[in-house]
Amino acid sequence: YLLGRIFILLFHLGTLWVLYETGILLGGRRAGIAAALLFATAPFVVIGSHTLKPHPVSAFWFSAAALFMIRALAEERRKDFFLCGACAGLAAGGSLTLLFAAGMPLLAGAFAGRAAWRRAFAAAALAVGLAAVFNPYLILSPSTFAWELTILSPTQWLLSPGILKD
Repeated sequence: YLLGRIFILLFHLGTLWVLYETGILLGGRRAGIAAALLFATAPFVVIGSHTLKPHPVSAFWFSAAALFMIRALAEERRKDFFLCGACAGLAAGGSLTLLFAAGMPLLAGAFAGRAAWRRAFAAAALAVGLAAVFNPYLILSPSTFAWELTILSPTQWLLSPGILKD
């Protein structure tokens, strides 16, 4: 249990660092400090630091994907596109609700130069591939994967007798 809490703490600290770096990139040192402090004091972070869930891990990878997406836009380096895709795939692998993150490299490609499209599509494919590999439900139990997607679909977010039965 203690090792699990240390693991979660390390990912929370990693997310703080990534948000600090993103804030510096977008608005300077004050923006970086504000982003890190707002994350550190958010109730879901404070509460989540006491439980062993995949969400802190996914938050780190998603934040890292956003940082690399911004860097890919600014510098159009191949490495940043692929790091964005890799981080987005790991985020989605940890939490299926973040599967949309695979589109982050495409978003960077849409605003980058014309030559970036090939990189963007390759990075998005990498994200989808990593999400599939790192999500045990998808490979080991497709029926559980389908059930989770059904429960998490927007039409099921409202409480109804059907969802309570499941």
